[in-house]
Amino acid sequence: MVRRRRRGIDVSKWQGQIDWHEVKRDDIRFAMLRIGYGSADGTARRDPFFSRNIKEALEVSIPVGIYFYSYARTREAAKREADWVIRELEPYRGRILYPIAMDIEDNSLEDLGKRANTEHVKEFCNTLHDADYYPMYYTYLSFLESFLEYDSLREYELWLADYSYDAPHTYDYGMLQYSDDGRIRGIRGNVDLDESRKDYPAIIQKEERNGFTAVNTLSIT
Repeated sequence: MVRRRRRGIDVSKWQGQIDWHEVKRDDIRFAMLRIGYGSADGTARRDPFFSRNIKEALEVSIPVGIYFYSYARTREAAKREADWVIRELEPYRGRILYPIAMDIEDNSLEDLGKRANTEHVKEFCNTLHDADYYPMYYTYLSFLESFLEYDSLREYELWLADYSYDAPHTYDYGMLQYSDDGRIRGIRGNVDLDESRKDYPAIIQKEERNGFTAVNTLSIT
């Protein structure tokens, strides 16, 4: 079994009101927060708990990253989603130490096929990269194998959901979601558990992404 590294969680409105002080006490090293989600008509909507989650997580010095649940069916829609995320993140530039992820997993996208879904990931990630953010895409193992062209996405960071934690495979991922039924202090009910296999705070600050510069850095406590 691969040794787990930085222990994290990902959360959205489904976790309800979180006691981030208690989460911190449970040795959670980072949190991926859902900023919003798309829709069939191309409209992006904010997660109703995002503002609270990012404010309170940062107050207790839990490093955060961001994810957006995509419904994009065209490259134009993927770009609109990414542009919306960029606008919403403007108040938090220089405070986000983990990547900004496109969550592509919805079964409504399966009929598009591998090539189209892959192009949508590229559009989303390239738009974020061009705005000086550090992009990533999230998906689960069977979606990756059936509805994306992994080899065409090697230049982008992968956050993979695979609950057969020690199963061997050839995918190079920086983050792993290894459970959807974790129990963490400060959160009622189940929560997704993740690990980070890269030192994203160091990488993102060194590359001056997410609003960080040589004179604007954060230390991890």
